[in-house]
Amino acid sequence: MGLGMRMPARQESLSGNEKMTYLWKFFNFGSTFNSQGKAQIGFNTTNRIGLKVNLRLAPFLDIYAQGQRSNLMNAYRQSLNYEFNGILVDGFYDNFSFLDYGIGAKVKTYNLYFSGAINFQPNIFSNNERKVRKQDPSETTGNYLNDFGTGLVFSNTVQKVQRSSFYLGIGQEVDFMDSPANLELGFSFSLTPLYDEQIDFYRDGNRFATNVLHHTTNAVFVTLSQPLQFRKRDKSPVYSPEIIEIQDYKVGNEIVKEGENLVLENIIFQQSSSELTSSSLAQLEDVYQLLLHYPEMRIQISGHTSTEGSRRENLRLSEERAESCKGYLIKKGISAKRIRTVGYGPDKPISEDEPEKNRRVEMLILGIE
Repeated sequence: MGLGMRMPARQESLSGNEKMTYLWKFFNFGSTFNSQGKAQIGFNTTNRIGLKVNLRLAPFLDIYAQGQRSNLMNAYRQSLNYEFNGILVDGFYDNFSFLDYGIGAKVKTYNLYFSGAINFQPNIFSNNERKVRKQDPSETTGNYLNDFGTGLVFSNTVQKVQRSSFYLGIGQEVDFMDSPANLELGFSFSLTPLYDEQIDFYRDGNRFATNVLHHTTNAVFVTLSQPLQFRKRDKSPVYSPEIIEIQDYKVGNEIVKEGENLVLENIIFQQSSSELTSSSLAQLEDVYQLLLHYPEMRIQISGHTSTEGSRRENLRLSEERAESCKGYLIKKGISAKRIRTVGYGPDKPISEDEPEKNRRVEMLILGIE
């Protein structure tokens, strides 16, 4: 969900010297009235709301597909001063709503990420309503001539064609209401108009100027997204030690027992990184030999961190570290189906006095098929 500000449309004067001045507004709120003078309260913003489905290709790279509903708000002040229904007109604004869909990618760095997407707006049928402001906004579309024939007349041209726009953003993973979230600043832009709007200026019943506004999807957004993570359910049976006996096997200097977590103390990473150090390979080699000796064994590798830094970043880092260990074993020939990974971040500490011990990787034998 995002809030934003629309960029001004390109203005073209067909005749006369009148113009529409763009008002830089995030929102319009206040007393409104329609062309018949009926009062109401109005609140309008440039906003968007949608759903995005992510697929992680690598620890630093996601691709995604998305669908969203966007509402673009314009606010303009006319150069012609006049009264409408006995009230001095201060300006106009309108809303244009549409659905679009798109595909994109997100690249992660140490503490930021960058995203880019292409979106498509197929055969736009908009909820387009124009507002006329007195001291604040108002409502309706079309003819805004007073009893003396002075005022503005609007007409839109929306062609039923496929349109496309582009999006570029920069963001950061944050904690929101004790849950991980993404906060992003982005810019949506297009090379072709979303719709064209002709504005005719009248005085005493005579048209004396005409302008055209070429509206696009160009807008700046601040977006907050809440991720929902889905994992494939493991339906493989897990046999208890009473049914299948597993011999003790050493990983390093420790004894592995089914159902118990074993801390792999010698697996070490570069600071704030999921890159394995060379000293970690010996213990991972021991895990490889265990899986090689029991070809039907399935294990879980879990990553853990201390409480330093944001919880969101620690969850991501712990999962990536578990994935790095899994990746090493896969390169050695172990099937990916035999290894489950999970990142717990700072949620399962084992020591309050020595926080460095909480930065660890654990292995759990799930069972033998």
